[in-house]
Amino acid sequence: MRNEQFIELCGEIIEKSIEILGNKGSEYTPVDRLANFKRRAKLLETNPGEIVVSDLTKHLDVLIQAVKTGEYRWCWEDEKGEGLKQRIADAINYLQLLAGYFEEERGKQYNWEDHLNPKRETPEITD
Repeated sequence: MRNEQFIELCGEIIEKSIEILGNKGSEYTPVDRLANFKRRAKLLETNPGEIVVSDLTKHLDVLIQAVKTGEYRWCWEDEKGEGLKQRIADAINYLQLLAGYFEEERGKQYNWEDHLNPKRETPEITD
């Protein structure tokens, strides 16, 4: 594949990924992008990252089977459902959501509030 074709394909997939993220996000919650994963994690007594990875594996399984068998539909969607392009875009989005999970966890581990508002010891005043 020529570099120009590859860049064009990447642009198409990323553009569609962003469109999907915008559409799907409003379906779940307008505030916390990970709320759906947090609710399911609580129900299953695990963490949201594991739910994201579990959802990602559905798409990876389809992609792995396509590579192994050579049987796939190279389209976004057709009468049979989602095509391989859609699965790739969805996988990219789940990786983005996983990045969001890690970023949020990192913020919990590093107490930003203490960093931004350090408790200052006031010196004791003596006569």
